[in-house]
Order: sequence, then structure tokens, then C-alpha cells
Amino acid sequence: MSDYGLNLRQILLVSLAVVAMPLVFGVGQTQAQEATAGVTDSSLIIIQKLSKFDFANPNTDIDYQVVVTNAGPLTIANIVMTDTWPGSFVVNGSTGGFVTWLIPSLSSGQSVIKDLRLHVPAETRAANYSSKTMFISQQPAIQKTLDFNLEVRSVTILSSKLPTTDGFSSMYLYAGALLLQLSIIASLSFNKYLRL
Repeated sequence: MSDYGLNLRQILLVSLAVVAMPLVFGVGQTQAQEATAGVTDSSLIIIQKLSKFDFANPNTDIDYQVVVTNAGPLTIANIVMTDTWPGSFVVNGSTGGFVTWLIPSLSSGQSVIKDLRLHVPAETRAANYSSKTMFISQQPAIQKTLDFNLEVRSVTILSSKLPTTDGFSSMYLYAGALLLQLSIIASLSFNKYLRL
């Protein structure tokens, strides 16, 4: 038990020494900062989520195109992209609200389009629902996230009632006036025919 504790302390001290050495002696500090800046430069990637509609109703499908573009000067390799929605949503035919794409590489200026079909379940309440598209690459190491909201609107059926006159529908009033006009025209035409 004490040997284990001693080995753990030795490992911890060696790890701290390796981390602290460049800071104490100033060796490689500039290179470490430049490497870190390259790792976190997410401006090299542009992510868009495009659709014809900006809202959906329950029990409907909505189609998206997820477009990722390499805006940097270097080829980016070993890319994993994920798109996450609430767990009740169906994404590309799979339940769980989640889809993953693997992209081998993106050359400088190249774009890749991934199709996404989202099914909004019938029991979904009217609200704004958020999704997250995440881009992770290994070389260079880049991580970028796009947050996106979809408004789900409940379906309402509007009905109207025709105005009534003295208990009769206005439709009967219009139909009666039309019949009166037709009968007058018919009687005038018949009288004219008899005179010939």
C-alpha cells in the first residue's frame, strides 16, 4: 500500500516537472503558444444549416442541408460531424435525435453538403427547440459548434360563421334574389317569343 502511494507521488512530481520546465527556463514557450493558437482557430471552418422553412408543425418533416466549408489555407483531415436535437425527434430515420457524419478530408475552399431530414413528432408542444452541430477534426485539431433553433407551431383550424338575417342564412336571401331575377328574365323572354 505504501509502495503504491510512493509510486503515485513520483509520477505526479515527474509530471509537474515536465509541465513546469518550459515555464521556468523559457524553453519552447513561444512554440507552445503558437501550437495552441492553431488548435483553437475555429474561424477556419464555416458551418451553415439551411432550410426552406423557419418553423415546423407537429407530425411533419423538415429538410435541412448542413454545409461545412474549409475557409483556411490548409487541408483539414479526419473530420467527425454530429447534429444533435431533442431525443424525441427523428433524424434521418433514426430515433434519438442524433446523427454522425465522417468526412475524410476538406481541401482549402472546399465545401461538403450533408442532407438532414428531421421529423417532429405529433406530440411535440409549441416551443423553440435547439440543436447543435459540432465539427471536430484531428489534423489540424479544430472544434467548432453551430447552435440552431427551430420554432414548432401548433396547428390551429380557423372557422367562421355566416351572418344571419332574421333567423335565415344570408345564403337563402341571395338564392331567393337570384331566382326572382331569373324568373323575371324568363317571363320577359317568353312574352317576347309569343309576340313573334
